[in-house]
Parts: sequence; structure tokens; C-alpha cells
Amino acid sequence: SLGSFMAFWGWLFLGSTLWVLGVRNDEYTAPEGGVAEQCVAAYREMLLVLQLPAVRSLALVLLTCKAPLAAFDMLVPLELQASGVPKERLALLTTVMLPVSMAAQGYVSKGFSAGGTGKPMIVFCRAYGWRLAVGALLTALVFAL
Repeated sequence: SLGSFMAFWGWLFLGSTLWVLGVRNDEYTAPEGGVAEQCVAAYREMLLVLQLPAVRSLALVLLTCKAPLAAFDMLVPLELQASGVPKERLALLTTVMLPVSMAAQGYVSKGFSAGGTGKPMIVFCRAYGWRLAVGALLTALVFAL
């Protein structure tokens, strides 16, 4: 059930956190200057990074790519609920898909890290059209029910 699933992962998270707390020896050194000075320096550095062209183009893509997908991602579960699918089934589907999603991301990221020759933005742009097509297909399928 969903309760036992959440309890299992909650206890696992708590156990791993306590294990890291006991095993890891953290060597903390107090930073120089006050908190206000550090915040100002961090924001100044952030503004410098935001002026880079690659960062601006990536931000534009990431901020705009989710808008068309939001309709699919919100509409399909609502229509499934309206057609009689219980919320518990939809929640269970989400918990099952989380490990699948993480495994897929891990598999794809191998080509981009550790000296991989892939170009992540090209792969993202190619996959985005397929994601839109699948979303439109799912929406049409749900409305046909």
C-alpha cells in the first residue's frame, strides 16, 4: 500500500541520514566576514553568472519549455479522476514511475558526463517534440474514453 511504501522510504532516509551523521567527520571552519557581506558577494557572483550568454539561453529554454506540457500533465489526471479512476491509483502510478524516471535519467546522463561526446541541448530539443506528441496522444486518448 501507499502507507507502507512511504514508511519504508521514510525509515530508509532516516537511517541513512543517521549513518552519514555518525560516519562522516565534518571539518567545519567559520567563514570570514559577516553574513551580510557573504550574501552580497553571493548575489554579485550570481549576477555575473547570469550575464553569460549560455546561461541566459538555457534559462529561457527551461522557463518556457514546461508551459505546453503543463496542460497535458494536469489535464490527464483530472480527466482520469472524472472518468472514475480513484486518486489512490493515480498516486500509486506516480510512485511507480519515480524510480523508472530516475533510472532513465541516469542512463541518459552517462553519455554527457565523464568525457561523453553528446550535446545535451540537442538531445533535449529532439526529445521535446516527441514529449509533446505523447502528451497530445494521451490527452486525445483520455478524452476518447
